[in-house]
Amino acid sequence: MDRTEPFPQPNFQEQQRNALNYQFSPEELKVLQECNREAFFQRSLPLGTVFGLGTYYAVQRGLLK
Repeated sequence: MDRTEPFPQPNFQEQQRNALNYQFSPEELKVLQECNREAFFQRSLPLGTVFGLGTYYAVQRGLLK
């Protein structure tokens, strides 16, 4: 099977249209919600707490005004 032409590739706009029309399954939505919840509690909340307390401490010590 000797093929000289590559398979046709969809252009960027066609790929974008297909991505915008994608419908997530209920299982996929459940996984996305779980990922968002875990990301918040494992990354956002600890970082926000550390930076908030660090800023408070710096203001109390006169390092920040």
